[in-house]
Amino acid sequence: MDKGQLTMVTLTLLDPLSPTPVQQWSFQSKSTIRIGRAPDNDVIVDHPIVSRHHLELRASASPSGPMWQLVNQGANGTFLNGVLVSQGVLPEKALIQLAQKGPLLQFQVQTQQLPSLAPKPLTETTKPCQHQGNAPGNLFCIHCGQPLVPVERVIRNYYVLRTLGQGGMGTTYLAWDKVNSKDGYPLLLVLKEMNADMAQISKAQELFEREARTLKTLNHPGIPQYYDFFVEGGKKYLAMALIHGEDLEKRVLSTGPVTLPQ
Repeated sequence: MDKGQLTMVTLTLLDPLSPTPVQQWSFQSKSTIRIGRAPDNDVIVDHPIVSRHHLELRASASPSGPMWQLVNQGANGTFLNGVLVSQGVLPEKALIQLAQKGPLLQFQVQTQQLPSLAPKPLTETTKPCQHQGNAPGNLFCIHCGQPLVPVERVIRNYYVLRTLGQGGMGTTYLAWDKVNSKDGYPLLLVLKEMNADMAQISKAQELFEREARTLKTLNHPGIPQYYDFFVEGGKKYLAMALIHGEDLEKRVLSTGPVTLPQ
């Protein structure tokens, strides 16, 4: 994808007897869209004639902007504007039929130029607050709500306060969501940034996106809540809930192996 462009793809499931929309999905700045019956697809079409992983829509760069291509993976085939294809370039408002007499999707894409994505300089509002009377260890001022620690970076509405850890796939930061709050208090969260070297590997990008999609479908007190997934400055980011407590490694070192009930 062009770093200076925002691409929005819309897929509309049409009624088989009329052009009436039944369901619609929208994707922003996404390079691959997976369609099929399995729950790990981006577009889930629950129909017996549709394969578990029926097809993929893939974006590639071209002089005029992103070019989208359909790649069939379904056992019953895919029809593009009424023609059976194994792959093909998608024109605007193309009709995609999943197998003969199967569900019908309409493809639409919109591209707009983005302003410069240069890093935002730290302003007076992002510098540590100087109010007196805050308890040691407080991250935010009790008087004005501004951070008491230096803001390292600003990524969209997320203010990075410090680095939490780094792995082979990405780096995690403690961040403050300037726009949203929780129960009237500043919303602290974990912001995971995909490492630059991993961003050059298509398989690594796929795994990072899959992690975000999987997290979005889960709801369990032992799993961080999904907040956001986006691309900024050519890098992928995943925002999730901050879970307080010691990590598993420290727990095992201090108390021994974790039992199955735990």
